[in-house]
Amino acid sequence: MGVNDIIHFDFMDPPPIQTLVHAMETLYALGALDEEGLLTRLGRRMAEFPLDPTLSKILLAAVDLSCAEEILTIVAMLSVETLFYRPKDKAAEADQKKSKFYCPEGDHLMLLNVYEAWKRNKFSNPWCYENFLHARSLRRAQDVRKQILQIMDRHKLDIVSAGKNWNKVRKAIVSGFFHHAAKKDPQEVAPYPLHPLASPPRPLPQPLSSPPLPPRPDVAAGLPHALRRHPLLHSSLLRPVQQEPGDGHLSRACDYHQR
Repeated sequence: MGVNDIIHFDFMDPPPIQTLVHAMETLYALGALDEEGLLTRLGRRMAEFPLDPTLSKILLAAVDLSCAEEILTIVAMLSVETLFYRPKDKAAEADQKKSKFYCPEGDHLMLLNVYEAWKRNKFSNPWCYENFLHARSLRRAQDVRKQILQIMDRHKLDIVSAGKNWNKVRKAIVSGFFHHAAKKDPQEVAPYPLHPLASPPRPLPQPLSSPPLPPRPDVAAGLPHALRRHPLLHSSLLRPVQQEPGDGHLSRACDYHQR
């Protein structure tokens, strides 16, 4: 649309400034915006996909990591609503069926297992019924996958399978979902978010002898310079807080997959 200054754009019904800030902060952390708040080359590639920016990012990261085949399926499965259902009169049986798809590497790979099992059973509706899966949701995921595949083919992106190298798949996922990452508190009180975009953990009761949780990182530090200078951003949301030495946040954690 050619709108470079979204903050000053004359919306007919302008969204709250905090919403705009959070959206641009997320895009900046994903590498879609530069220091001036303009689209990067990666951001333009992400915009080609009719997906949430986080999903677009992991899809493009998967191309570089040679695991696009698996991530393509995972992204499609994340684009639909509830897959499993659990009738009250058959709860134990439903749980047992669901456990067949369990993957120790994470729930995202469990979604991949579900789709691949459905594929091996020739996309059968009776198979979905036997495994307490919503056939309509899986059909929707299949349609989404086909649409994304067409876009990737149009842009000549390599779709390669990682085989059983789940670390590649997990690195691709982390490249977009880094704001969901957390580290365990030494006192085992609550998880502590690694990135300022993550919501702070809900406070839990602590023994009197336990030290307090470390403060959240400075949110403003993760913003493009164009946003830091904006006069409307002097709010409690962006007020700097002191952090302990050596406890820096991941301002560009989306580059994790390059490690």
